[in-house]
Amino acid sequence: RQAYSYMYDNFGSGIIITTNFFLTFAVTYAALEAAGCDPTPEDDDNPCSNRVEGIRPTNVMNYVGTAGGLSCALSMPVVGAIIDHSPRPWETASAAAWILGVVAIVQGMIADGDTWPVVAFLQVLSIYAYVVHGTVRDAWQPEMIAKLPHEDLQDQERNAINAGSSMAFFAGILGSIFLVLIIAFGFGLGTL
Repeated sequence: RQAYSYMYDNFGSGIIITTNFFLTFAVTYAALEAAGCDPTPEDDDNPCSNRVEGIRPTNVMNYVGTAGGLSCALSMPVVGAIIDHSPRPWETASAAAWILGVVAIVQGMIADGDTWPVVAFLQVLSIYAYVVHGTVRDAWQPEMIAKLPHEDLQDQERNAINAGSSMAFFAGILGSIFLVLIIAFGFGLGTL
């Protein structure tokens, strides 16, 4: 039962990664428009040199990724201590999962040309919550298999859980991409 929960969680993680993937393009597109650049230039050899909020619009997501990564790196000792020494690490995982879900919904609701800085900031929060949640989830795996009597069975179970979780993660990514494409083409919202 715990292994299925682990796999379902990875399925949800795949969906969250996909929303961040689509929002990355949306934020970059909106930042290019805000800077007065053509978001779909015919000539990629001469990129727009205008700036928005002091940075090039094509670098916005680089800053978002860096801020998210640094926030994770600076706080992981505290998160690790919570996981290892707190009697309730699952509350941390649950809070991070709720933050991920709420942030994804809010980003989808407000993602338009004028709100791209807010969406970019929420991306930093999403990166942080994703890493915290994944850290707690992955720390849970040894507990799931520790109940098995032999080390050979533990290795087999670990491999089965990892394989199933990877497939669930991939299914979440593919499923959400197909859902977005069906909705986009079904409502005539855009083309590839």
